[in-house]
Amino acid sequence: MFTVDYTYYSGEYGGTAVEPVRYPFVMREACAYVDQITYGRLHGLSEIPEEAKLAACAVADVVQAKYAAMNKLGAAAGVKSFNNSGYSESFADAAQLSDDFARRMADAAAVYLPRSHPLRYAGV
Repeated sequence: MFTVDYTYYSGEYGGTAVEPVRYPFVMREACAYVDQITYGRLHGLSEIPEEAKLAACAVADVVQAKYAAMNKLGAAAGVKSFNNSGYSESFADAAQLSDDFARRMADAAAVYLPRSHPLRYAGV
């Protein structure tokens, strides 16, 4: 599996959402997602295409947001709605969050690797 280093993420991509200490874990998941949508075509390449690296960085931002939301959901386990003197707050359940972030990861990757890109061709 390919990876993108933090220097590229913070410099070329301009990312700030992922802290350096969490970066390896978050980027590993992001690169696995990009590898999945490109059907493993990035394996063995001597140079990873720029659009794949940018897509991984965009997905890493979504992955970071996903874990932040899951942590918030875990802290409010079971709370679906809260209202106190006009202030109201609702939390989505885990399944809804998972579906939402799956769409967000697909949308983030599609900015740099559109569904019409040759790396994403399913071959049917």
